[in-house]
Amino acid sequence: MSGIIAKVAFGYVDDMQIDHPLAATVRRIAHGSLAALVSASMVAAAPLAWAYESASPGGEASVQSASARQLRLSWIGGPTLRLSFGPISIITDPVAGASFRMFDPNSGQDEVVHQRLGTAIDPATIDADYVLLSHDHPDHLDEEAIGRLRDAAHFLVPAGQADALRGRGVANIDALAWDATHVIEREGYQVRITAVPAQHSESSEVAAALGRVNGYWIEFMAEGYERSLYWTGDSFYVEGLSRWPRSPDIFVPHLGAVGGGGPFGQVSMNAQQAVKFAEKVAPKMVLPIHHSTFSLYREPISNFVEAALEHPWQLYLLREGEVAAIE
Repeated sequence: MSGIIAKVAFGYVDDMQIDHPLAATVRRIAHGSLAALVSASMVAAAPLAWAYESASPGGEASVQSASARQLRLSWIGGPTLRLSFGPISIITDPVAGASFRMFDPNSGQDEVVHQRLGTAIDPATIDADYVLLSHDHPDHLDEEAIGRLRDAAHFLVPAGQADALRGRGVANIDALAWDATHVIEREGYQVRITAVPAQHSESSEVAAALGRVNGYWIEFMAEGYERSLYWTGDSFYVEGLSRWPRSPDIFVPHLGAVGGGGPFGQVSMNAQQAVKFAEKVAPKMVLPIHHSTFSLYREPISNFVEAALEHPWQLYLLREGEVAAIE
């Protein structure tokens, strides 16, 4: 098998129309044992180890392999990822409702209702000590999520967006300018979160109109354990702007090709753009999010699977509600 470890979620593979010799193998992984397939080249590269923890959307996870010192990633859907590391829990861009209403970048229409296409989530999954926000748009932070999190969670948000969120009732909030770092320490676990440059469009003029966006470089450290994660937020690779400290263990790009054909042009990456970004980042694992969940998204995840098949990283697609434990 050519340079890939793949575990593809059940819900996507049957709709994939991929003309590629590895496509049938990818489907077998999804419907079979969920075992990783490892090429000789990937063994030499010492890929990350992961343990699959099954969960139905909105249900409880069933741990199949666990260690106290592991990072656990659970994709809630859309831009929402829950990160658990010992006693520390973080949720990214929380969207809790069955729909959200906002300007439609795909058509240019005002106040379009964008529906959640899959099973409604269990509201209890929108729970964490920290909220990490890439930007304050309704498709990345909806009113239901604010209602659940504003009293107890500590919000970390882009510069210039804290005051508006305080006005919506968020009690504990810090704004992070690019290159600023926030450190969380509890019971021997440490998480270092650094805001990194991001841009909502390849056009600087459009990006300025859409507002400030943060990506985040996140380090997870405990005794004998250290992992890094680069989450792009709603961003593209922009020459001279995009930067990160080093090649991460896990790269989390936003997909969906939102806005293609609309008045602003694309405001989230398509498959080819995300693959090129990943080539520059050179991670061990790629975990794409911001796809499939909402009617806002234009491009199927199968496009990314096909584009990524020949690349030397682990491709990991989580179904909504599933958990990956990073060893």
